[in-house]
Amino acid sequence: MVHASLLTALSLPGVSAAPSGSKCLQWTADGQLIVLTKSAVHIMIPHVAVSNELSSNVEHVEGKVQDPSSDLKRIGWLRTMIGIDKTLAYQWPADCQEWGAVALGSLDQGFRAVTSSPSNLSGDASCLLVVLNSNMELTLWGPVKNFLTGEWTKLVDVTAVLRAHFTVDVDSALVNVLRAQSTCIEWSSQADFGLAPMPRLDGSLLAVGNRAGSVSFLRFCGNADGSWEVGCAATVPLADRWVTHVAWSSWKQRQSGRCEASLACGIADGSAIVLRVVQTLRPEASPPGFVPNYSVHVSFEALDSRPAESDGRGLTCMKWTELSPDLDMLVYSKPGKLYLWSWPSNGLTPSLRTIALRAQQLSVGSSALTPVVGIEHAHSEDALVVSLADGSFHLVHDISGKRPHAASPDNLRLSSIQLSRAARSAFAAAEPESTTEKDVNRNYGMISFDGCAWFAWLHESCRPTDFSYKHDARHNCMLVVARLWDIEWENHLLSTVQHLITNVRTGEGKSPLSLLRPAMLYLQDRKALGRICGRLLGILKQTPLPSDVFSHSVSPDFSSAIPEVRQGIIRSLGAYLFGSDALLTLRLRLLITDLCARTAELDHDRQAFAEISAQCNSQIQSRVQTAVLHHILTVLPALTEADVPFTLRMVARACLPGSHPDVVEDAHELSTKLGPRATNTDPSAQNEPCPACQAPIPFQEPAIAECPHGHVWTRCSVTSYIIATPVIRACGSCNSKAFPLQHLSARQVGIPDDIRNSWLAVDLLHAAQRCLRCGCNFVVLL
Repeated sequence: MVHASLLTALSLPGVSAAPSGSKCLQWTADGQLIVLTKSAVHIMIPHVAVSNELSSNVEHVEGKVQDPSSDLKRIGWLRTMIGIDKTLAYQWPADCQEWGAVALGSLDQGFRAVTSSPSNLSGDASCLLVVLNSNMELTLWGPVKNFLTGEWTKLVDVTAVLRAHFTVDVDSALVNVLRAQSTCIEWSSQADFGLAPMPRLDGSLLAVGNRAGSVSFLRFCGNADGSWEVGCAATVPLADRWVTHVAWSSWKQRQSGRCEASLACGIADGSAIVLRVVQTLRPEASPPGFVPNYSVHVSFEALDSRPAESDGRGLTCMKWTELSPDLDMLVYSKPGKLYLWSWPSNGLTPSLRTIALRAQQLSVGSSALTPVVGIEHAHSEDALVVSLADGSFHLVHDISGKRPHAASPDNLRLSSIQLSRAARSAFAAAEPESTTEKDVNRNYGMISFDGCAWFAWLHESCRPTDFSYKHDARHNCMLVVARLWDIEWENHLLSTVQHLITNVRTGEGKSPLSLLRPAMLYLQDRKALGRICGRLLGILKQTPLPSDVFSHSVSPDFSSAIPEVRQGIIRSLGAYLFGSDALLTLRLRLLITDLCARTAELDHDRQAFAEISAQCNSQIQSRVQTAVLHHILTVLPALTEADVPFTLRMVARACLPGSHPDVVEDAHELSTKLGPRATNTDPSAQNEPCPACQAPIPFQEPAIAECPHGHVWTRCSVTSYIIATPVIRACGSCNSKAFPLQHLSARQVGIPDDIRNSWLAVDLLHAAQRCLRCGCNFVVLL
């Protein structure tokens, strides 16, 4: 028996699910794992590089005692969830009495699908979720205060928007109802238009298939008051049958300001259609001196060639995989068969390859005809890993070549049966009771954890030969993370880190925790880190930064802080603070070195990582302060007397010991241009009273404030003022603090008047929706 190394075995009691193609398990762009079950959407994140203030909510792994020979220590998880609402929002027969409008899923409600947006879309710059239930209703969800462990709330009833949109048409009532009944969903990744810096521009689209045989493309836009607007970019008719699957490819940048992607659509008759989606930026009017403003224009075209024709056999799974930066391959399945379809960008004839899946006899329930529940591309092996609902794994070798095959030749070190046996051993190790051949490890979903040999899946132990009824409360699913084959993980990890910090793009719309998940898997383990410390330090020291230092236009003629100016500075500052590839690279290095400095066994290794961390932090602060000072110079004529104290605080912060000479020079330029307003200010105005004893505290340190009586306070990482509010924003990773946004206009105790009365300070806080130090998301703490 092949043994798998187990990283997680987390039991989810009272949970039942259904095989759901590649939708049961999904990674979000914030690094969270979405687990879809019938009655809940579980939102989980590995407890690695997450703030210790959230450690009390960690769900530790379960199962049998860890194998002492395992390479890595097991990890815990932070978890929250979205529960099912059994109330029917829509009674479809009330809109149309035709039989075709009946939704049988209303008899036993449950979740059918979930999809996540790119990062930086919600009010706190995190992901959004769209959930589809069995009554064909769509809802948009977002976090309230804490995206890691806090409540998620319903933001928009998307079905209501679709019903209102389609009732405008003059078509029959049945057609309008069928268009509003959603059957499948998928949110595209963020489109990278090649801008530098990258503004906060949503280039993603939500594709919604419906019973009328068409696909609608939606965008979501949040307003300052917390409400949301939903826009329908287009509805494209495809067939006269249900659309059962939609799958997005990655976006390809054809030129600056123009991207295109492919959307594969599965039809109920077994056919598949591919749409080419092209998005183009169009410049819009924007205040001078800021990052330009753009709108996104989108067009759609159905390709002449179809990946599949109608044959009466339904699709069970559909997913794109990226073979190269210019070529994506569509992988879809029907019972017992796997199909690989690709259309080269050079216009050559598309290719279709068919692979017969063979049953792996692991239990009494083994069958190659069970649905595919996961498809992943193992780039290091040039292979496709396919998981079936019977618990078996299948390996397709050489998918970039001409003849992929499911049965591996003898000269290949990996085979389908080896992976299936390894998964079976992980199943036996995870279950609290001993297992036999009669116990079937029924898989509901599978996804790669690190892009290589570690995989996560959701299974349930069942006995098909036992015909007794099991009600929902007795179902018990298990989330497993295991390694299915041995790899030379040292070289793999180092090449992953090297590639990441060299080629990372902010336009991908992923948070640092999501980008670093494959590396953090190993770096959180002390023994694993000890084997690569020297080589890792060499990579972190020697890899050059991307050259994206930008110039600013200084001091246009702004007479007042009109709404256009304030919106412009928030948008432009946000682009410079979080749209720079060089800043993102520095933040990734910072997170890596922070974790390694805590994990490394030897003192000299910890010291070496801490030194690189300090260097990265210094460079990050220099770039952040340069962006802030240049934007203040840009709007200098619009500053009021109430903005002067905050402006002087930014000058004082830039002149603290250790600041970069260029930053000090910018601060002196700003101070000079302030003129009499700066010279007439009392130097002691930079002192702040201690919130506990009112003793004056001089501004000498940007992060910590200590009064003469020993009281120690944290300073806001954005404004450098002392935080003494009952509600704060805290970084979910490095624990940096900032003033809360929702209390700036109210008379909240603890917010200094220099912040409350300054429109410039308020706009800077709104621009800093993520942590300025590491780039991760804030959570709101009491």
